[in-house]
Amino acid sequence: MVPIVVQFFSKTGVKHGILEFIEQMHESADDLFANIEYVLEANELKLNQLVSLGSDNNNVNVGNHHSVFALFEKLLPGLIKGTCYCHVLHNSVKHGNEHLLFDIEAALLKKYSHFCRSSVCSQELTNYFDFIELRWLSLLRSIERPISIHPIVKNYFLNLTNDDCPELLLEFFTSDRSNEFSECTLYFLTKLTEVQNANLLLQRDYTTGVSIYNIITNLLLAELLENCPIRRADDLKKSFRLFVYSVIDYTEKYYNNYKSL
Repeated sequence: MVPIVVQFFSKTGVKHGILEFIEQMHESADDLFANIEYVLEANELKLNQLVSLGSDNNNVNVGNHHSVFALFEKLLPGLIKGTCYCHVLHNSVKHGNEHLLFDIEAALLKKYSHFCRSSVCSQELTNYFDFIELRWLSLLRSIERPISIHPIVKNYFLNLTNDDCPELLLEFFTSDRSNEFSECTLYFLTKLTEVQNANLLLQRDYTTGVSIYNIITNLLLAELLENCPIRRADDLKKSFRLFVYSVIDYTEKYYNNYKSL
């Protein structure tokens, strides 16, 4: 089932709603194009008033050659490509993570895996929080949570017996180089709230294809390295720069294609 959703300007602001769900056995560009065109015309919507076409980022939908968007663009030159920039920003950070000196994502997944496997482990960590008079509900936003609980979780894992601490986390907490870099990297990642803020703006109900220009442009112009907390470790700063440049390059790859239309 493929939902056909429309967004339009009205006297009271931006409106949106579902036109129809269509059965799509073969998700080829030609079949999708024909079905979408039929639904629009069946609902007496004029194709020449179509400003933007939004969809997921797969080649069938938005590829540069024979895609649903390319077929509509032949009918409507100047049509705005509504690429899903939420996915673009997510993937840009994912690619940027490969340049960091310590795999923060892997460490966080290891922590989650340890605590979710049994209620006993979760209760043991709760005891640590009770001991230092800290409550889960008093922590900062989820993006800052790893820093807020870093000393607590570190003490918890280093006090495990019988070699229960995963090797990755043992290195994360004990190696001089890893311990310094991992904690600094956590602080660095909290400085990238511009990416998170842009993602939230893109998810608003009233965000339009036209809004993409301001949201992405402001993100690309943001000083993502401003006030970086580390000034001493050159290799650490280099990894942060590579992370930011990777985020920008990945986003620009999609944005420049959108802007040139």
